[in-house]
Amino acid sequence: MGACGSKGKINTGEVDYSHFEQQRCIGRGGFGKVHAVTKLSDPRKGEYFAIKTLEKDQIIQTNTYAEVHRELNLLKNLNHQVICNGHYAFQDARHLYLVMDLVMGGDMRVHINAERKAKENFAYNDILYFTSHLLVALNFCHDRNILHRDIKPDNILICDGGNLKLTDFGISHKLKAKDAFCTMSSGTLEYMAPEIRKAGHNHTYPSEVYSFGVYLYELMYLNLPKATGDFSKLEADAKMEADPQMKALKAFTLKCVEPLPEDRFQTIFDAQKHEIFGDADFTQFGKENFPIKPTYKPDVDRVNVQDHAKQEDLMAAFGGEDEETKPQIEDKFQQRFSGYGWNNVLRRELSRSARSSIVQGIKSLTSSGKSRKTGINYTPESDNIKTNCPNEAPRSFREGRRKSHLGLQA
Repeated sequence: MGACGSKGKINTGEVDYSHFEQQRCIGRGGFGKVHAVTKLSDPRKGEYFAIKTLEKDQIIQTNTYAEVHRELNLLKNLNHQVICNGHYAFQDARHLYLVMDLVMGGDMRVHINAERKAKENFAYNDILYFTSHLLVALNFCHDRNILHRDIKPDNILICDGGNLKLTDFGISHKLKAKDAFCTMSSGTLEYMAPEIRKAGHNHTYPSEVYSFGVYLYELMYLNLPKATGDFSKLEADAKMEADPQMKALKAFTLKCVEPLPEDRFQTIFDAQKHEIFGDADFTQFGKENFPIKPTYKPDVDRVNVQDHAKQEDLMAAFGGEDEETKPQIEDKFQQRFSGYGWNNVLRRELSRSARSSIVQGIKSLTSSGKSRKTGINYTPESDNIKTNCPNEAPRSFREGRRKSHLGLQA
């Protein structure tokens, strides 16, 4: 048995971590950890999920209450095959928990790095599929007046069958109307449109088109431009001119990254009408008759962790033995987390004896030193999550402050 739900009864009054069996830690970041779990109760008993555990202390120190509430509120209204969907949220005295889809194939940063290390390149059909899939995700968001604001490979997850999911809505923004603007400078510098980097700017959907174009450039060359906003390599690439498909892809990408927003595709719908997609009807995406099929299947073995659960990983979800020695979080700070819950009522704090029982149970479980097979694949995700990726990913920031955010994966 895993840590969650392995001792004691399942809480019948609310959804909390007693409803989940923990498999192992699958990622670490500045705000906490991500664990793969199975659900122990109906509905969806036996299904795999990912739980993102956020440390309240870290949120208090960085004053990022708005981000965690924003992400949860957006996920409550987003449900689509191209989104890493949320399912539950709850909290205890020291942590916030967000239960989301478990995605098996890794994030696109992992696969871009792997292709580069192997001195290979994505095939044209791979790039076309990745492009069409992300356009569907962005169109779904934009139809709901939501700007993602941090489009990059780290926030695009790939399922083991090749389908993509957009994740990490922590710095996203919901516009008040279709013709409204956003004025906040948020995102990852290397992917930010030029207008976002200017003081007193207004930006909207064409800025997302620019970020999408940078991601597309990275799919083609497996690297970012040498300097932010410098696409001279693509402009001068004569090899692409010799192939009609690649020539069209080049023109499409350059249209996305035009320096002036008015010169880009104004909407995702406009981009979907480009010649590279032929007569594809994007309203049929996900159906059998949609002509652009997944051609890239991720090698899930290269994004797998060892299949044994470490004692410290299991204990970490409950704070470990040092949890009792930490000072309590003051009520004035706890009030800032009020309302953080979804498909549940706010959970009661575990008693000291209950937490001690869980920790002792974990010790007993792992004291033999034997590995416990889990069979869980994972995604080593963005920013601070420890992976074997050769290069560090660009970092996101919000309003000029670096954002040490924890993406979701599996």
